[in-house]
Amino acid sequence: MQSYTKIVTFTPKFESYKPAMRNNLIKISFFTLFVVLLATVSCSSGKKSSDATIKTFTFGACNAAPDLTLKKYYIDSIAGTIKNTDSINYTSNITKVFPVMTFKVTPSEIRINDVAWNRTDSIDATSPFKLTIVAPNGKNIKDYMVTVNKHTVNPDSIVWTKLEHNLPDGFENAKVFDCYDDFVFVGKKSDKIDVYSSIDGKSWSEVVTGLDLVVDPMSGYVPQGSALEDSIYVLGYNYDALYVFDRSGKAFVKIADFTGYDVEAILGEYKTELLILAKKDEKPVILSYHDGMLTVKDSSLPPSFPVGGEFSPVMVKYDMRSSFNVESMFIVGGLLANGSPSEGVHATDNGWYWSNVVKSPAPVYFTGVRQTAAVFYARYLFTFGGITEILSPMFLDMQVSYDNGFTWDDAMSYQQLPAGFSPKYGISALADNSDNIYLFGGYDENDRYKIEIYKGRMNSVDFKK
Repeated sequence: MQSYTKIVTFTPKFESYKPAMRNNLIKISFFTLFVVLLATVSCSSGKKSSDATIKTFTFGACNAAPDLTLKKYYIDSIAGTIKNTDSINYTSNITKVFPVMTFKVTPSEIRINDVAWNRTDSIDATSPFKLTIVAPNGKNIKDYMVTVNKHTVNPDSIVWTKLEHNLPDGFENAKVFDCYDDFVFVGKKSDKIDVYSSIDGKSWSEVVTGLDLVVDPMSGYVPQGSALEDSIYVLGYNYDALYVFDRSGKAFVKIADFTGYDVEAILGEYKTELLILAKKDEKPVILSYHDGMLTVKDSSLPPSFPVGGEFSPVMVKYDMRSSFNVESMFIVGGLLANGSPSEGVHATDNGWYWSNVVKSPAPVYFTGVRQTAAVFYARYLFTFGGITEILSPMFLDMQVSYDNGFTWDDAMSYQQLPAGFSPKYGISALADNSDNIYLFGGYDENDRYKIEIYKGRMNSVDFKK
């Protein structure tokens, strides 16, 4: 029997398998690429960064310089500088401070003035210092010059200039007022009253001279924040009447009699009322002058309130103890009804209810002080001159309160009065609308009235905001 071999021809259709094969090839390719990349990374993992740049810079908290951390420090990587454009306070102590930095990559070393820094020791930043950052590779370095800008002068210090003037000598007493958009000098000489005016405190023009002695110039007051503004109110020479200066008529005109009252001083103003301290039957009262009428106001005066002794009233337009626009009056020094010294500084927001704002115990220079000049200037209360006789006659220089009279410091610890200035009492202290302060005249240690004029300006009013 013959056998046969049958050949069967089979032709596969590869077309139907092409997509699957393509996917497998792609998977193989990605796998191969991953292995290559992994090998590449493995071979380069030992290479360290060459980046030595600083990302941010500041200083750690410092009690001796609380504003140090509040400033922004600008990094100029091209120029290699780090500095603050807004200067820190004059009083900030930066002899022991701690730099705080962040980096893109952690450096291998930090040097300050070419000495390795362990990041825990304090440094002295009073002068610019060199800050060196060493990259992680230990080769690349970047130098920065760090400067902490600080005010070089005390912002609260007043720079004084003595003004040459053409006022005549020979006055027995005088007071200068800020009104009519200029200064007005009212002085007593040989039982007569002379009046001069000036716009700059140097060149004075005669307004009127030789007026009869009907007023006491030292008792004068110019309202600052009411409809009474720009009028000079003065007590009669015997304190028995109220006068106002009529500039057009060049005379002092009587506007009220104080019959039945023993008047002590003009306190200030409240809205459209002029307030006057007096005594009635030996009890202190506050009188109100308004539209030609003189009335007694219901008031509350603490036992420490001065009723005499040549105390010094001062009007403040804005009361910084609150966020409200409140006018306030302050009285410095004086004597009690029994003749003993009043202690402290008394204040009111409405003219009727007064309180002693000085924290106990009161500084010695406010115990029975008389004829000190009080003025509100550049956000602070200042007193200039005055005399107290608690222990022995003692002339005062300058005191300052930063919190509206609650606490006081001897301003001479950082202020310097002009060369040749000597302590006086009976000074006229004024602040103008251009942020200047003026001191006019005063009695010297021999009780002689001397006309000296000083112009001052606080450093901070010229600092850039």
